[in-house]
Amino acid sequence: MNSGAMRIHSKGHFQGGIQVKNEKNRPSLKSLKTDNKPEKSKYKPLWGKVFYIDLPSVTISEKLQKDIKDLGGRVEEFLSKDISYLISNKKEAKFAQTLGRISPVPSPESAYTAETTSPHPSHDGSSFKSPDSVCLSRGKLLVEKAIKDHDFIPSNSILSNALSWGVKILHIDDIRYYIEQKKKELYLLKKSSTSVRDVLSP
Repeated sequence: MNSGAMRIHSKGHFQGGIQVKNEKNRPSLKSLKTDNKPEKSKYKPLWGKVFYIDLPSVTISEKLQKDIKDLGGRVEEFLSKDISYLISNKKEAKFAQTLGRISPVPSPESAYTAETTSPHPSHDGSSFKSPDSVCLSRGKLLVEKAIKDHDFIPSNSILSNALSWGVKILHIDDIRYYIEQKKKELYLLKKSSTSVRDVLSP
């Protein structure tokens, strides 16, 4: 008789101590799932970014394409104005990338270079340009002139076309560095998430 009563209580058919304990645990599990949602977005740091790969090696291109997709990015087969970044192993890509660094935006290349002040008006409504923005504009003109004068980037090349369309240029060494850094961050993030699940599992 007593054993039967114990079995009923273990199944939770009555409002025993075990049933009440389960009810208390449920909200905490729900809140845990909700808290994990923002962290899931960190698994795809390249989400919304479109890439075009200009590399002679098919093997390297395929490996890079897989890494980009794993991080949430998209790779296109043709260069167009819709491309966010062009990846190249040409030495000219280093000079082309300098233009992007002078007026930076949140992007993969900012992972390994120091960010500079964005040339936007201040929040007080002033329309005057700050000294920093003037220096940035002047610096960009100097770099553009140097590139044209020394023919660092041949006209009508894939890099010059990309620049004219506003496509950011990434050298393969730089995007590789960015990907490796993100892989390490994601590994630690997943490892931490797994440890939390192990602690909560019965």
